[in-house]
Amino acid sequence: MNIKKFTSPLLVLLSLVLSYFAGYFPGRVYTFLHPGIGGGSFLVPTNAAAFILGWPLAFVFFISLLFTIFGGPKKKWWIGILSAPVAILWIFGDIVTIYFPIAMGLLGWGLGLGVEKLVAKLKKPNQV
Repeated sequence: MNIKKFTSPLLVLLSLVLSYFAGYFPGRVYTFLHPGIGGGSFLVPTNAAAFILGWPLAFVFFISLLFTIFGGPKKKWWIGILSAPVAILWIFGDIVTIYFPIAMGLLGWGLGLGVEKLVAKLKKPNQV
């Protein structure tokens, strides 16, 4: 059984699970920076609105992070395809704050690149 063909779907599944558990935190940051967007009406409590807003942000972050570290040769394609629905959601929902999911993606990519370079440096034997 070739595990490499299951790597990308497993990374997507892991990103979905991690986004579910971490979605509240980027949502709280987003509602802190943009106070008029956070919800808090009688229909949607403030914490639920933070989760609803934060889940796509966390998804973009974890997709960028995990595919940068473990993605293989088509990691940029996967990051682009999986981040596109979030970008479309943000464009039609709130174009003014489109920088926020872009920043989350860049943050995940930067952390993933740093981890990838650190692991590559630690694998290389010391040269004197």
